[in-house]
Amino acid sequence: MKYCIRFLLKMDRFTTEVVWRLKNRGIPGSVARQVADRLAESGLINDDRTLAGIVRAWEEGRRLGLGRLKLRLIQRHAPPALVEDAMAKLAALTDEEGLAYEVLARSRRTWLQRAIAKAEKALDSVETRLVGRKRREAMLKLKSRLLAFLIGRGFGSDAARRAVNRFWGEATERN
Repeated sequence: MKYCIRFLLKMDRFTTEVVWRLKNRGIPGSVARQVADRLAESGLINDDRTLAGIVRAWEEGRRLGLGRLKLRLIQRHAPPALVEDAMAKLAALTDEEGLAYEVLARSRRTWLQRAIAKAEKALDSVETRLVGRKRREAMLKLKSRLLAFLIGRGFGSDAARRAVNRFWGEATERN
């Protein structure tokens, strides 16, 4: 019990997370479940409060997609029903394409800035050394990198593709 209280002092935990942690320490599953239930009855564990805190942190940061949030919840051993319910509600409330576009627009990554500058320079004039096929290859490579960047941050492939196309369209219109 003392271990659980120390474990809970760091941050809110899911009931299933506490049970999993206790099982990993060699405590039988039924005993771990009883301890977690007692902690939940006393208010030290509250799945809804824990979920709300994680979602609030995700909303404040807004640099990751719903897929990454779902992965984080699964890694924290959130109950599957709670995860699916939360994802369904958030998917209805979130414009994932807009969020992905925001992430691209706000990104301060040097590789992204260099790649965009290089692509914009190539688009400035047809007389550059990147003409025809090489120009298209450079543009496709950059689009692929942008897409991989967003997918790696947990955005769905369709939303990421639309955001990259929107971002790319605006980047080329500036020239």
